[in-house]
Amino acid sequence: MLFALAGIFVWVANAAIDAYILRLGSLADQMFPATHEVCMRATFLMCLVLLGTLIAVLHTKTQTAEIKLRHLNSVLSCIRGLEHVLSTETDVRRMVQRTCDDLVNGKAYRSAWIVVTDPLTGRQIVAGAGIDNGFEAALKNMQYGNLPDCVQKVMSVSSVLVITGAEHNCSGCALGPIYRGTGSMLARMEAGGKVYGVIGVSMAPMLVAMADERTLFSEVATDMATMLYGLEVQQERRQAEAELARSHRREEDLGFRIQQALLFQRPPEDIPGTTIAAITVPSQQVDGDFYDFFRHNDQCFDIIIADVMGKGTTAALVGAAAKSQFLRANSELIAAGLVGGKLPRPREIVNSVHRQMTRKLIELENFVTLFYARIDLVRGLLTFVDCGHAKPIHYRAATGKYELLEGNNTFLGGKVTEEYQQISRKIEVGDVLVFYSDGMVDVENSKQEFYGYERLAELVTANSS
Repeated sequence: MLFALAGIFVWVANAAIDAYILRLGSLADQMFPATHEVCMRATFLMCLVLLGTLIAVLHTKTQTAEIKLRHLNSVLSCIRGLEHVLSTETDVRRMVQRTCDDLVNGKAYRSAWIVVTDPLTGRQIVAGAGIDNGFEAALKNMQYGNLPDCVQKVMSVSSVLVITGAEHNCSGCALGPIYRGTGSMLARMEAGGKVYGVIGVSMAPMLVAMADERTLFSEVATDMATMLYGLEVQQERRQAEAELARSHRREEDLGFRIQQALLFQRPPEDIPGTTIAAITVPSQQVDGDFYDFFRHNDQCFDIIIADVMGKGTTAALVGAAAKSQFLRANSELIAAGLVGGKLPRPREIVNSVHRQMTRKLIELENFVTLFYARIDLVRGLLTFVDCGHAKPIHYRAATGKYELLEGNNTFLGGKVTEEYQQISRKIEVGDVLVFYSDGMVDVENSKQEFYGYERLAELVTANSS
């Protein structure tokens, strides 16, 4: 229009110059000159009009492109902000409300709303931003399951549903009057094969037609759904972990009771001239330590204390197998020696178990340390076989000093060719024997110093004298 007016102005100005300055004739004659000059002026005028129209169209398109670019940048900025919200927020209600607020406050959309099922509680949650009272009423209706046709439609398709202002005329739809004159997009939030809800936004009508706009909006819906799916998976994982922990505790408690019943026997209390006590404190609920007593008569009995490598049920099973083998070896060797009336010697018992178990322990990549001792009160003799176990303490009442009992053999499960030997020591009235596993001496203090054999022996000495 401006260029058309400019052309007319040039036409009139040219006629005035010809009439009043150049004296070429009257103004009327110059306004309507000869045909060829009229054609020239008309052509010039048309060129001006066309040029003006072209510039106006280009200007309009440039402005539209700038508006769309600013809008897409706003959406991208909001998406980056949403990534932080979705990665830090664990409360679904706060998360969806913050999402709506960020989409509107970041100038990405005029309004935003979300209807979602909380994956943690199963409750319906609605949130919105940039909406009026009428919209809030519509959201509450959706919260109670009264879904508009457009929402029901988008729940059944995976693509973004685009609605222009002219289409917001659904009969009885609460969203129609609110969205009329705008463009809107709706998308379902789906992840892991589950639909969690719907997100909707409104904007200028010219923006909804952009493919990039629909792609970015679909990304927002996908991010929301992925976060909701992640929360649901985390909840399921926590529940599974809690159930697994309860199951482990039940298993450990049962294993502990079985271990106490099978691997630890009450020490004999009626052997004349002796006082025997025992205690076990496992580092875990279940481990492979065990001890047992084999009473031959009122004047002679055996003690075995053992420690299986590792902790837990596996160690306890190996411990039970080892104890069973010692019981069996004792029974078989005693039965074999009944004719001569002699008890099997400790080294015979240990070597019998060694022949039965060592190859199997090597295959299992496991081993057992143990100390097998026989106390003969009539002869005043302690005879023992040390299989790489923690050194028992022998406190001598006559001297007030202690000795650490130690042999030269390795643990069970070490070498198939090992031949276990026994060692004897005299014992007297008032002597104290302390058998234990390595947990007593390997414990560390805050300075990473081991408690050690010496400290334990000094403690025994101090409480025995």
